[in-house]
Amino acid sequence: GMIIDENLSWAKHIKSIINKNSSGIYMINSVRNILPSKQKYMLYMSLINSNMIYGLMLWGPMAQASDVKSLLKQQKKSIRAVENVASNAHTSKLFTKYKILNIYELIELELSKFMYKYVHRTLPPPLLDLFVSNEQVHSYSTRGKSNARTQEHKSSIFGKSFLARGPSLWSNLSADLKRSVSLPSFTRKYKKRSFI
Repeated sequence: GMIIDENLSWAKHIKSIINKNSSGIYMINSVRNILPSKQKYMLYMSLINSNMIYGLMLWGPMAQASDVKSLLKQQKKSIRAVENVASNAHTSKLFTKYKILNIYELIELELSKFMYKYVHRTLPPPLLDLFVSNEQVHSYSTRGKSNARTQEHKSSIFGKSFLARGPSLWSNLSADLKRSVSLPSFTRKYKKRSFI
C-alpha cells in the first residue's frame, strides 16, 4: 500500500492519496444536503482521514511543502462539506468543532506516538535499535534516560525523516504528556492540547 520511487521520493504515494481523497470529497459533497453532519463526519474519517494517516509517519515528514498544502486544502474542502457551509468559509473553528487535526498536526501526532512507543519499549525489537538512547551513552539516572538522542546527519533526506524529527519532536513535548500511562491516554492528551 506504500509507493516510493527510485529517488526515495513519496511524490507518487502522495499523488495517490490526493486522488483517493478527491473521490472521497466528491462522495461527501454528493450527500451534503441529504445526510446530517454526524454521518458526513463518519464519511470524512473513513474516506479522507484513513487515507492520510496510513504510513503517515514515513511519508509525512518527507513530503514536499506543496503536497502537504494540497492535502490541507482537501481537508478544508471536506470539512466545509461536512458542515455544509460555503466554499470560502473559514475552517479553523470547524476543525476544533469536529476534533479533527490538520495534516501538519497529524504528522506530528504520528511521530510522537512512535516515539512514545520507543521510550516505553513497546516497538518490535528491530525498531528499538533505530535510535541510541541517553542511557546507552551515559550512566546518569535522569528522567530522560530512555529518550532517543537526535542523530547527527549530513543529508537533507535524513534530516527530514522520522529518524531525525522524531527525537527532536519528543524532546519538546511537555513532561505531563510524556508521562501518559498508555498510548491511548497519550493520544487523547495530545489531541486535547491541540483544541484548547
